Amino acid sequence: MKAKHMQSITGFLGLGATSLVFGAILFFSVIVAPTVFRTLEAKTAATFIRAIFPWYYVYLTLVAAIGGLALSVSPGAQTASLVMFLVAVLGVKARYVLLPRINTFRDAMLAGDQKAQTWFNLLHRSSVILNVIQLFLAGAALYLLHQA
Repeated sequence: MKAKHMQSITGFLGLGATSLVFGAILFFSVIVAPTVFRTLEAKTAATFIRAIFPWYYVYLTLVAAIGGLALSVSPGAQTASLVMFLVAVLGVKARYVLLPRINTFRDAMLAGDQKAQTWFNLLHRSSVILNVIQLFLAGAALYLLHQA
């Protein structure tokens, strides 16, 4: 723990929160989601994912915001702080903008609306891309903290 920002409790908290965000995104994307769709019937998997995703984004948003806040007062960690605040903002967008629309179009698609399928696919792809961006941003913040 030679870096300046690691000499404080806030630096340690910020690093921990950033690591938790990075790990959660990686674990959910690589282990949880594929396992759910591989193991459960399609309807059960969809119900499970619809129930867990709002909490997933709330967790990511809160932990990223805590990390950003802790890093904002840690010497040499301001850039990493801004990156984590961006991860939190993207989490809010995913949870409160994308997710409700994805669910609405998914329901309409299942009811037979062909246009809804196009919108569902587009928004779902957007949410996946957004999650990958959050993963890269959290990784970048970890890299910045390691370099500081």
